[in-house]
Amino acid sequence: MFSTGACVNIARANLFLLYDTNKKEFIDAAKAACDKALVLKQENQQALLVRYEINIFETDFTSASRVLESIHPSILKQAEMQILMFYQQAVQKANIYVHSQKNKDGLNILTDTLFEIYKNYPPLCGSATSYYMGIGDDIVRAYEVAKRCVEEWPNAEIYCNLGLICINPQINRVKEAITYLKKGLDICSDGDVEYGLKSNLLTAFIKDKNWPEAIKLGEELVRDKPSNLNYHNYAELLKSTGQYDEAIEWCKKALFLVEDDCTLLTLADIYKRNAKYQDAIDTYLLCLSSQENNNNCLTFIDENGDDMYSVASNSSIYSIKLEAFKGLVHASVQLKSYDKAKAYMVLGKELLGEQDEWEIWESVIPTLDNFSQAYNEAKALIEEATNRAKTQTNYFKQWAASLMQLQGNSQYINLNELDNWAEFEAQMGLILEEMKKVIINHSTLYSSIEAQIISQYPNLDSDSKEFLITANILYDIHKNSFIDFAPIIVEYSKVVEKRLRVLLAGRIPSNIKMLGEIIVEIDKHSIVPYNAYLGDLRSINQLRRNSAHTGRLAKTDADNMRNILFTNGLLNRL
Repeated sequence: MFSTGACVNIARANLFLLYDTNKKEFIDAAKAACDKALVLKQENQQALLVRYEINIFETDFTSASRVLESIHPSILKQAEMQILMFYQQAVQKANIYVHSQKNKDGLNILTDTLFEIYKNYPPLCGSATSYYMGIGDDIVRAYEVAKRCVEEWPNAEIYCNLGLICINPQINRVKEAITYLKKGLDICSDGDVEYGLKSNLLTAFIKDKNWPEAIKLGEELVRDKPSNLNYHNYAELLKSTGQYDEAIEWCKKALFLVEDDCTLLTLADIYKRNAKYQDAIDTYLLCLSSQENNNNCLTFIDENGDDMYSVASNSSIYSIKLEAFKGLVHASVQLKSYDKAKAYMVLGKELLGEQDEWEIWESVIPTLDNFSQAYNEAKALIEEATNRAKTQTNYFKQWAASLMQLQGNSQYINLNELDNWAEFEAQMGLILEEMKKVIINHSTLYSSIEAQIISQYPNLDSDSKEFLITANILYDIHKNSFIDFAPIIVEYSKVVEKRLRVLLAGRIPSNIKMLGEIIVEIDKHSIVPYNAYLGDLRSINQLRRNSAHTGRLAKTDADNMRNILFTNGLLNRL
């Protein structure tokens, strides 16, 4: 008589093991135990609740809806928080990881079923807001349920979402957005939600052209909460006030953390406004390729230390692609590359269908008899950018945030003192360790670079080889990225520093370890043949010292370092 209950407990135990280990065997065991419970007692309410949880885990939202229809109303009332919690998880999972038409259709059925059961219950309205803002792709419905939620259950999280919804062009109630976001701040007790409210409020101030409030809040956010979102919004503020050079720098900082298509579009637009048309074209292409590799990455939310994800509607993805193609056409026209402009317009038509904008450009672009070559070249450029973007790190770079924090703090220590340099580079070493974790995912590249270095530089000691392998692979992975190359340049400088310490053992004091100190000793005592390399050694040390300044070291600096080591042959001479 107790077998059915025991089967339910076995199913739940396997679910706990599944969440703990993420091993498929436990979901299979949970399903088998749950099915046995329902065979023994078809109306077993607890087994039905477990089956609902299993369906949610497997993203079978249509089946989850059918299970709810089989559960007794009294049980649905008792288990409402449990049921809605799993619905919330389903929405989050679909928005972040499994954004597909099938899951949208299933969640639409499940959402309708839950509203039939729980009516306008505020917690359901709160979770449904996230659904309609994201994969549900219905911003008007999101506005309706979010308003209903805060009317009966005022809470900071939904005020935050409601403010973002009101900023959306389809709703376009900016004053209302400001009111909701300020209400959310008045009752907020969670630091992360508070910054979300402030980030959305900054966007609202920009749209409202309230520049004094926007500047004050923008400066606070980039100072107190470094993040992709805040840097991007601050760049938008600077763009709106015509401060293009500063806006470009803040866009690059945002892209240093996460290479998302929203910021790429903003950066491309700034380049275009600043008449840097070729830079604009390159960045519009990156924007399109970023979408191809990230599916629904559009309106982004970055979690410091965790993967970046996006909550985006299909219509938003469509609109940003349209803006990117329009930008490509416009920039090409400005460069008088009319065949390329025509090619991008045709490619845009093929992907996005007819638009009023295409008719406008048709009247601007001169009539061309044949633009097939330009079409093929433009298509190849988009494909090339897409393939290149696949090698990038499309998640939040924790090491990048740590680097900016370290560089920000470096202004408070005297880096002319060698002891302080040792402290700075020890912390830089921790950042390099974070960067090196990515090498695990590039084992083929690692093996290739390792073999190349062993072949070309057989006399290097093991530590110098390892530093060089790390530097080369990190350079290769990030050579098309928007990053500060400071850690990579520091790693290259460590190759030289370590090698000199080995070669000069017994010729300089044992306590002389830092590259700057070694250079002083070589110069002071005219140590041959190394005194002949002082020009290159000082250039390397200066690049290393520049690592203490945020955003100072770009790919060109890394290329200069590599030229000294490889092209000029310093590494061979060492």
